[in-house]
Amino acid sequence: MTNFYPCTKQLPYGMVYRNSSTLYPSTYTIWTEMISSANLTLELASFYWTLRDVDADAFPGTEKGEAVFQALLNAGLERGVKVKIAQSLPTKGFPDHDTETLRRK
Repeated sequence: MTNFYPCTKQLPYGMVYRNSSTLYPSTYTIWTEMISSANLTLELASFYWTLRDVDADAFPGTEKGEAVFQALLNAGLERGVKVKIAQSLPTKGFPDHDTETLRRK
């Protein structure tokens, strides 16, 4: 069975919606649901990401990125899920520390 999840866009941390606004699930919510429901393969496409504070100073919300990183790592190592990631080639301004660490595991 294939599950499809919506494209997501991370909004600024702490952003508050107006009362009449449509609320969309956060990137964290979608990614954790997607990772936890994967049984065989998890295919992700991204321009660039920083899940951990390796590339950037710690700031509010980095604990969620670390949780997503650990969930991806555990999906592959503990549950045997094949994790495939398509990402732009790294540059000095946009390194790939997280995906490189996942690849080495």
